[in-house]
Amino acid sequence: MLTALLLAAATAASGQTGLEDALDAALLSARAAASRPDVVVDPKARGSWFRKVSSPDSSSFDGITGWGTLPRPAFDLDRQHAPAPGEGAYTAGPLDNPGVYLGAHAAVTEIDAGLKWDHRYGPDGRDTGEYAWRVFWRVASPAGKVWANPKPGSAQDVYLEPGQRFAMTLRVRPDGTARLDVRGAAGGPGTHAVFPAGGFWDGARPLPRRFKRVHAIDQFATQADGRRAGLEGRAAAPTRAALDGGRWDGTALLGQKRRPLSGALAVEWRGPDEESGYGRVFPAAVVDGKGGEDITVTPPQP
Repeated sequence: MLTALLLAAATAASGQTGLEDALDAALLSARAAASRPDVVVDPKARGSWFRKVSSPDSSSFDGITGWGTLPRPAFDLDRQHAPAPGEGAYTAGPLDNPGVYLGAHAAVTEIDAGLKWDHRYGPDGRDTGEYAWRVFWRVASPAGKVWANPKPGSAQDVYLEPGQRFAMTLRVRPDGTARLDVRGAAGGPGTHAVFPAGGFWDGARPLPRRFKRVHAIDQFATQADGRRAGLEGRAAAPTRAALDGGRWDGTALLGQKRRPLSGALAVEWRGPDEESGYGRVFPAAVVDGKGGEDITVTPPQP
């Protein structure tokens, strides 16, 4: 059927270009249409400017890997937070929180893990007053929500810089844990973390799951009591913050076969805050054959 349609389109369009050129054009058009991800708008996904591409639900894969160049963040000077009395010093700084990370989803568990823009801590564990891309992981499950980083000052607390090469891999394991590996350019700093993340296996049998790659600006607000709180579930805020100059060079699903997160294996997720102006917020949102794309986030400004 596809061949017949292509031949019909080619014949109708042949004219001056000839049948062969028209057929080539029709084939290219068909391939381009086939490579476009399905789009899902999640009405609950509010409170951040996120670009998320996932695999379909499947039991065929147990991990995901991605590599590329870290973007450069810019921030809104009017969206800064000073900790309230008794509030942790880690809350100080921008209310816009950029991230470049991987993740996994099962029926009862959600994982986000990779790199977030965060305070940089020195060998003594003290805040240096500087910022960099820092390893993090968070898990939401029936057991509760966990957000974690490597211990400040430890050898595992690795920092990467904007413009630096990165590679990261996330796997879910039959023993009820997940493992995150993150490193910089070949021979550069690297670290890993293993943490509880059940719900992906029934013994040795894999349960349906999907994997994702994300670049985003997650958001916070300063509440009436002066404390910082996430905007999850509320409308995302206009901001002058932005991400640019980075790239996912590739993303691949891991299992018995390694497959690019692209074409029929890619699903694009959007939130209602960004859906109407998606092309303006994510002007580089095109997944290539290696599962890669430029990292650019330009939210609407106030």
